[in-house]
Amino acid sequence: KPPENLQATVSFEVSDWVVNADKPLAVTVQVEGGQVQVSEKADKDALCCDINTFTQLFAGGLTVAQARAMGRLTGGNPAVGAACDALLHGRVPYRSDVEAG
Repeated sequence: KPPENLQATVSFEVSDWVVNADKPLAVTVQVEGGQVQVSEKADKDALCCDINTFTQLFAGGLTVAQARAMGRLTGGNPAVGAACDALLHGRVPYRSDVEAG
């Protein structure tokens, strides 16, 4: 659950070659008062990446700046990147009990 004081809007365009290789998935997340709303559209300043990068962002294992530095994310602006990190980064990445290490 996001912090009560976080107010942010983040849009994503995610390329997923399994679901639809020709058209990115478009999602906008709005956060306010600890509540999250998701809509199936992207704003003009969306963060663009592939499904692998999005999964790592969502799991908290990668920041927007790290993804951008690796050439794995485009679009957005500094405010959108900061909002994405505030919403997603810092989560403990999930690891299955059956994973080695």
